[in-house]
Amino acid sequence: MFTDKFIQNLKPRAKPYREWEGGSDKGFGVQVTPKGVKTFFQFYRFENKRYFLNLGSYVTKTSLKDARAAARVAKTLLEQGINPQTARQEEITKRHIEEELAKRKQLEEQMKGSVKQLFDYYIKQMQADRKRSWSEVERAFAKNVLPVLGEDMKAKEVKPQHVRLILHNIINRGSMIQANRVRSYLSAAFAYGIHHDFDPKNLKHEVMFGLEVNPVRDVPKPQKQEKPGERDLNADEIKQFWNTFTEKRFSILTEIALKLILATGGQRVQEVLWAKWDEFDLQNKLWEIPSSRTKNGRVHLIPLNDFSVNLLERLQKQKGSSVYLFPKIPSYQEILDAEENPCMPVATLSRAIHRFCFSKDDKGKLIEVFKKFTPRDLRRTCKTRMGELGISKEIRDRVHNHALDDVSSKHYDRYDYLAEKREALGKWNGYLRKIIFD
Repeated sequence: MFTDKFIQNLKPRAKPYREWEGGSDKGFGVQVTPKGVKTFFQFYRFENKRYFLNLGSYVTKTSLKDARAAARVAKTLLEQGINPQTARQEEITKRHIEEELAKRKQLEEQMKGSVKQLFDYYIKQMQADRKRSWSEVERAFAKNVLPVLGEDMKAKEVKPQHVRLILHNIINRGSMIQANRVRSYLSAAFAYGIHHDFDPKNLKHEVMFGLEVNPVRDVPKPQKQEKPGERDLNADEIKQFWNTFTEKRFSILTEIALKLILATGGQRVQEVLWAKWDEFDLQNKLWEIPSSRTKNGRVHLIPLNDFSVNLLERLQKQKGSSVYLFPKIPSYQEILDAEENPCMPVATLSRAIHRFCFSKDDKGKLIEVFKKFTPRDLRRTCKTRMGELGISKEIRDRVHNHALDDVSSKHYDRYDYLAEKREALGKWNGYLRKIIFD
């Protein structure tokens, strides 16, 4: 009988050759090619024809033990009047059909489009469209929606009752505004799914959602209208904030980030927090935000006044190896999770402002010591106070890099308004100096 050692010692020759095993397993053998490939076989006769049944290659696919077992199965089939070769082909064909049916079933399942797939596709589209709110939408779905619907539920199976339950849960937490926003996110996601299915470009797409109506449509808004932000800081509040913020021992990064939003005339909070050092030319007093980081996809040039330069020079003294002005110090858990979020989050500024605006009394109750505001209110503050200085709305819009929708601005006006913005931010610098130091 063959042994592993015997087969391993078989050497290739100039021509293929066969070795036959004796004993009870007659017809069982191994063929060796000139390249050293060793293949097991079972020789037999059936209806006066000679057959060599391939039992697999040695080591890489088939062991000696398995090949011998297969040879004995072939003999059993012969005793039953069945051609092992035909049976092998039928087995292979059957397995192939089963695999194809499984693939088709899996494809059909994918084509149905789950809720999780709909949300993933919608988030990717938001990212492609440069929507900065995609991360907030993604968190809202993960926290408020998927726990109710489940990831595997088909998008077309979602009914208004499901949407109502999702919003009810949020309202019960006392988060009316969040319920309003989640409804808006859901409506947009399902509208995207309907568009996806009817878009001719997606006719052969691997995922289809089968949506005919938006299940959010008939669910009323929890709150008819979300009030637009109205808070802005007056001159006295700006002075108090600027001069007393550090007294509560906030980090220098937090302090400078908030003051830099004010000093630069109210640039967008996230654009400040994600700023890189190579965007700044302190010698020429200029900050250039690349198009990849701006909301409207256009390069934004911001002249730097003295307040901005002084803050940046203070920040340079704290500069480590990071390319960012405000690098995030990750928590231990975030290091373990390897989250890619290298910059200070907006939530850090929001928490700091909350601590600034509220203090605890002797009984541990929170009392408001400074009228509540948010990081975004600093942008509104600049817009409003600069208007009081006589700076035109057009130039204020240019300073804030608002997307101007008129045809001339969108398609023809490529002037950067740098001189006008520098003049406006110079006036703003004088205003800050007067109210802060006088």
